Amino acid sequence: MVLRLGQKVSIVDQAERGIIIEINGHRALVMHEDGFDEWYPIYKLVGQNEISIEEPSEDKHQDSYVEVRQERVHELDLHIDNLKIDWKSIPKNKILSFQISSLYDEIQYARKNKYDALIIIHGKGTGVLKQAVLNVLYQKGLHEYSTMTEGKYRDAALRVRL
Repeated sequence: MVLRLGQKVSIVDQAERGIIIEINGHRALVMHEDGFDEWYPIYKLVGQNEISIEEPSEDKHQDSYVEVRQERVHELDLHIDNLKIDWKSIPKNKILSFQISSLYDEIQYARKNKYDALIIIHGKGTGVLKQAVLNVLYQKGLHEYSTMTEGKYRDAALRVRL
């Protein structure tokens, strides 16, 4: 880019314009439109004749639209009778471990299949399973969740944003 005396320029990163009134090495003295002058490095100046702003033509305009897709939600019921057919053969002290293992698997499945949210049904009980679920969510970095207080889940489920 070659700049000349008397050339109109714009200053990069500023809303300033002016005319080059002196050039000295790698600097140019620019007189602003308001009458004041200031030295600028040459690399900060853009010649006005080098700027081309293209007005959009009528045929380039197209109708634009945004497609809204339905939110994909995966549901997991952690009640043991929904997870395993022969659950009575599992020792009682292993049931919670089985439920948590199922939760890990379902989180992985939901992420892999690009679900937006996961509804985890933990039941109302004493809160042991819910606390275990919250621990897993924390470990997995899933901090956007809410207790579902209305509808069919009524305080027995969490809705987790994946």
